[in-house]
Amino acid sequence: MTTVAASPTWTAQAPFHMALCAVQQFQWSVFPLDEEKKPPKTGETYPDGHPERLGWKRLQTRRASPKEILYWQKTYAPSAWGVITGALSKIVILDFDGDAGQKTRTQLGLDRPHVQTGSGGHHVYFQHPGWMVPTLNSKSSQALGERWPGLDIRADGGYAAFCGHNTNGPYLWLREPIPEALSLLPDDLRRFLGLLEPPEEKKRSLPSNAIPDPAVPVPVLLSRALRQIKEKRMGRNDAGFWLACQLRDNSYSQETARKVLCDYVEQVPKENSKGRLEPYTKEEAMASVMSAFQEVARRAWERPSSLSSGKGGKGPGAPPQIGTPEGSEPLPEIFINGEQLREMVDQSVAAIMRREQQTPSLFMQSARLVRVGHNELGRPLLTQMGVAEVKEVLTHAANFFRLKKVPGKEDVYEKSPVSPPKELAEQILARQTQEPYLPFPALSAIVETPVLRPDGSILDQPGYDRATQLYYAPGEGMDACKVPLKPTLQ
Repeated sequence: MTTVAASPTWTAQAPFHMALCAVQQFQWSVFPLDEEKKPPKTGETYPDGHPERLGWKRLQTRRASPKEILYWQKTYAPSAWGVITGALSKIVILDFDGDAGQKTRTQLGLDRPHVQTGSGGHHVYFQHPGWMVPTLNSKSSQALGERWPGLDIRADGGYAAFCGHNTNGPYLWLREPIPEALSLLPDDLRRFLGLLEPPEEKKRSLPSNAIPDPAVPVPVLLSRALRQIKEKRMGRNDAGFWLACQLRDNSYSQETARKVLCDYVEQVPKENSKGRLEPYTKEEAMASVMSAFQEVARRAWERPSSLSSGKGGKGPGAPPQIGTPEGSEPLPEIFINGEQLREMVDQSVAAIMRREQQTPSLFMQSARLVRVGHNELGRPLLTQMGVAEVKEVLTHAANFFRLKKVPGKEDVYEKSPVSPPKELAEQILARQTQEPYLPFPALSAIVETPVLRPDGSILDQPGYDRATQLYYAPGEGMDACKVPLKPTLQ
């Protein structure tokens, strides 16, 4: 068996693309941070004069979509990205800070931290136990520091920066983000942190999703969209799409949205963001309505600080998450007219990752996109992906459309199915060796028999194994081969 070195698809990525990968590949809940490790300022202020910041509490109950991450990157150009720890992201982070923290980490035998922080500390990621694990308050943190100096925990209700940089320096990933088993920690520490067993009284559940807000009046939404343009925080397309999404989210009909967007067209500046005369057209506005109403309604905007919308085909909005298992909802729809190629590529890669979550088959090997398949004899093999192969994957990952105006009907458009463009497949392949890198997991080799992992455990479950970066495709007669957890000598 020949093993080919895997490309560093995680550690080599820029922070923005690492944030996308964290959502698409690891199902983390992430959001942007500034250099002070705080959510970015929105540009609004509270009555007391303090600046408002992007709200992140809602992301404790849902994951941001790739479209939202694209919007945040464009709007805030964040210095760093944070991951919301706890049950939603399925991780708990132990933070070892200062010389005392490094001594404690060494005493605990955690010699392979995941991240080196800007201040020189280290983060070690652990699997979440499945019950509510509180992020400690100041009193508990003090008690923790007395018993285990320099140690802190980020669990349910907390977050930690994981990539980018802060005022002290960059966050450096030292290995792949595969969480450690909690069994590596001593029982007394696990008991103190609430990681040994569920609370005795009963398992506390995480907060449920909030009830949607009542409808916001149309004039308020329209005024807000126009204000975004006036203050140069959004372009005309972005603000128009945001307006269409908010009309959808406030339970207005698509017909009402068309009428409001017609009013919007009449009131926006005739110049583009560069000051050149380029009227914003009804066709662009109706495309935004069509795109917005293809998605399921989400919680509506209530005040500027809660504007955590994503970026869809025509600008920021609040589309549903991409990443739910295939079959639970229809395929995402991608409109090829009026889009920048890079935006179509981002949407297409996200759609492919959504499909891959159920049964992974696409991987990176030697900086090339490959697919696990079988030959005519049923033996497993790797196929390097070309343009035709990528187009085939795209046809099963998303539905592609072009919007066409209905003859004789004002402001009415219909979707016309089209094939994925060739240039889209070509651009996806271009990301094999340059930023933004493709987010598919690294593959070392295919094996056809059970193998021993470095930690002594047995790989005998078919499919991709992230710990070893191996793909187990049982050979003939090996389907029923299961190695017991405690093998006997016979």
